[in-house]
Amino acid sequence: QIDRIKDLLRIKQENVLLRTQVESKYSLDSFVGESQSSVHLLELVNIISPKDTTVLITGETGTGKEHLTHILHQQSNRYNKPFIKVSCAILSREIFESELFGHEKGSFTGAMKDRKGRFEMADGGTLYLDDVDDIPLDLQVKLLRVLQEREFERVGGNKTIKVDVRVIASTKADIMELVTKGKFRQDLFYRLNVFPIHISPLRERRDDIPLLMSHFLNRYASLHGKRINGFSVRAVDTLYEYSYPGNIRELENMIERAVILADDEQPIDLAHLFTANDNITDEILKLDLSGALNSSPEKSQSSADSSQLLDQFLSGNHSLGDLEQSLLFEAVERCKGNITRAACLLGLTRPQLAYRLKKYSPETPASQVSHR
Repeated sequence: QIDRIKDLLRIKQENVLLRTQVESKYSLDSFVGESQSSVHLLELVNIISPKDTTVLITGETGTGKEHLTHILHQQSNRYNKPFIKVSCAILSREIFESELFGHEKGSFTGAMKDRKGRFEMADGGTLYLDDVDDIPLDLQVKLLRVLQEREFERVGGNKTIKVDVRVIASTKADIMELVTKGKFRQDLFYRLNVFPIHISPLRERRDDIPLLMSHFLNRYASLHGKRINGFSVRAVDTLYEYSYPGNIRELENMIERAVILADDEQPIDLAHLFTANDNITDEILKLDLSGALNSSPEKSQSSADSSQLLDQFLSGNHSLGDLEQSLLFEAVERCKGNITRAACLLGLTRPQLAYRLKKYSPETPASQVSHR
């Protein structure tokens, strides 16, 4: 009996820990960004999260639609209820109806027992329809009925099942264009589009890039047990200007790969970032105006700069504090006042750099430093 009580207490503690981890992973702060677009998006999320309103999230692949859906659920009053995802793009036409609405035993070949569908599984919680534009046209009518009346019948059944489900849908397609072409029901579109949220591509919110760089660097350095000294100047410049066809997911993959390839106590450079995808070894890369990668020779000044700094210190005319101050302000100047980008360049967090700048310029409050 005592052992059983201990097991129950242990399970309860593990559940509390898991709940805390999920709450942290999908808090509002977990959506990294400080661009105007990201700030506006989070304002919308903060408004709609506690409501039961249907939400339609649009955006390119890799922009973070699924992560945002988890945030909406976690910040809602349904946070302790089921969160069920349906990947509409990967379900075949033959099993789609059964997956969504369930089936009765014997309703078709292979139906050996009654089975709940995703709507029943999500009762009381949230149902996430990913790539909702891939739902077969003839099944869109049945989905429309569930959204309107909150009831349905299983495949092969005649019993009406009522559910209390909040629906969040996402798509990377232009659904209005599909409606025009007759590939998506107009009435279903308007039923889903009660509260639309659009996530802009990363190339349109570049102020988020330095924050994301630091965020992913810290995550994967910790995960892979590496000590990485930030990013080289050319890596920062390239990552800031790159076009990111794969959006945040592409940036995350690039930085994880770079962390693995980079040596301890060294910064991430271009060869670490682009080797796998672009078949580039140690060439120096630049960007053209469209954001595409082009190779061109460039002389590195890192050795000369390091030698000059060492000579200044050994001369006795400069203290370590003087050199640090020069380094900090040079980084900010090089980044045209963008503190987040300068912090990324130095391998610091934005608050760490702001603190150091305030230490050397106490007459200039950190709040007056550029918030980019």
